[in-house]
Amino acid sequence: MVLLWAGGLLLLAALLLTLRNLGEENQAARQAEDSLQQIIAQLPEPSQEEAGSAGPLIPEMVPEEDTPADAAELPTVTVNGAEYIGTLSLPALGLTLPILRDWSDQLLKLAPCRYQGSVQTGDMLLVAHNYRLHFGRLKNLSPGDSVTFTDVNGTVFDYAVSGVKQFDTPDMEEIKAGEWDLMLFTCTIDGAGRIAAYCDREE
Repeated sequence: MVLLWAGGLLLLAALLLTLRNLGEENQAARQAEDSLQQIIAQLPEPSQEEAGSAGPLIPEMVPEEDTPADAAELPTVTVNGAEYIGTLSLPALGLTLPILRDWSDQLLKLAPCRYQGSVQTGDMLLVAHNYRLHFGRLKNLSPGDSVTFTDVNGTVFDYAVSGVKQFDTPDMEEIKAGEWDLMLFTCTIDGAGRIAAYCDREE
């Protein structure tokens, strides 16, 4: 009887944890959608001009490993007190997401974040939780899928996925190795590893 009660309590705890995680994911999706609509409302007409021509060039940034990037001169819009640098479109996943300028555990609950780099310097890394409506489906991207980043000046940067890879550890040096212009990454379901999607710029 004791074992039955213990098993029941464990099942209840697992159910409550699952419900909490689902609630957090749904709240994050609502917040991201709200921010996205506010950002889109502030964007000028899209431009296919050369990168940086619609606004100031961003100086090369080399932040310390695994820390938020320095407070560089990035063009941003402020929504609900948070600074966003633009939007990311992943048509193959049916997603368009707002992108925060900096990253932290708290900011990742709102929307995908810039981990480091920039589109102007061709080395931007974007990170997000593995929520289904954030980066939770990166593994479903295929080589050739289109990815579009639109900055807050309305400049459009087009990319194509070159590959998707899963890593067993969170070693960023290993994850960042190779040639790419834009990288998206998130945690694996167990949190121990990482899934990264590499993208090449399309002129």
